[in-house]
Amino acid sequence: MAADNRAAKSTNDAEETITVVADGAQQSATSGYQPLSSATATLTSMPLLDIPQVVNTVSDRVLEDQHATSLNEALYNVANVVQTNTLGGTQDAFTRRGFGANRDGSIMTNGLRTVLPRSFNAATERVEVLKGPASTLYGILDPGGLINVITKRPERQFSGSVSGTSTSFGGGTGSVDITGPIEGTNLAYRLIGEYQNEDYWRNFGKNKSSFIAPSLTWFGERATVTASYSHRDYSAPFDRGTIFDLNTGHAVNVDRKPASMKRLILPDGYSDLAQLNAEYRLNDAWTARFDYSYSQDHYNDNQARVMAYDSATGNLTRRVDGTHGSTQKMHSTRADLQGNV
Repeated sequence: MAADNRAAKSTNDAEETITVVADGAQQSATSGYQPLSSATATLTSMPLLDIPQVVNTVSDRVLEDQHATSLNEALYNVANVVQTNTLGGTQDAFTRRGFGANRDGSIMTNGLRTVLPRSFNAATERVEVLKGPASTLYGILDPGGLINVITKRPERQFSGSVSGTSTSFGGGTGSVDITGPIEGTNLAYRLIGEYQNEDYWRNFGKNKSSFIAPSLTWFGERATVTASYSHRDYSAPFDRGTIFDLNTGHAVNVDRKPASMKRLILPDGYSDLAQLNAEYRLNDAWTARFDYSYSQDHYNDNQARVMAYDSATGNLTRRVDGTHGSTQKMHSTRADLQGNV
């Protein structure tokens, strides 16, 4: 009996030493379907439960599982954000809580304004949406909110991936992503590339683009500096939609593949984005941060624009016009001092 009591006591002692540790809450903001923290609303990383503003996040896991190829597809996951006039499919454009238009400055990259026509690409890590008038934290913006595209950064552990997709319309997209440390230094690099050549969903035109994005990060004892650059060449159909007869309220029966469309609607261009981020930890409570961004977009197009339709004769009145040598440039800077008081 004494031996049995000693065995039972030993078993109880062993059971008392078993502990269960849940470390999921300690993972980075980009882990899982719902990241745990955000810096978009407060300019400093905070747990989402402690942020009074409404912030919706589309994480890297969601983007990967849903195979999102555009900002519009990524934002299917966010309520009260709807695509609006995209200028014939050449721009990202969304309304947030009923406010917004194309080129309204509400789409950021790493918290800075740009002139990029398309902000979503192979370098996108996650997308955060700050809703409501808190968007004025970033300047003069509509009170509906803003969209912040967060890009991938160099990592100190080597990793790489190669991926490819195809579409039932014809063609496909391939991408490569490599990151890791530079031996013997405090530097880490990342190189991302993507090439797209896909038939358009209508019976004419192609979506073509090539994208490359190198970046470099220096890790110091108190400071971290990241420099990144991206370049994109693109060409896509200028799609204003079809023609409607106002008398019948129905679409006009026109050729789905008119030869004039292939000859005249030929938009193309290129865009560049260079960014610099520097953080310096003054002490355990205070951090200084500086962000700089330079972006440019060069664009050309030709159009055969429908101006009027005569239902009696079936004649269309068209106007040939276009945009040639359109160039937009923007410099954006931000300096912050963050700490506990």
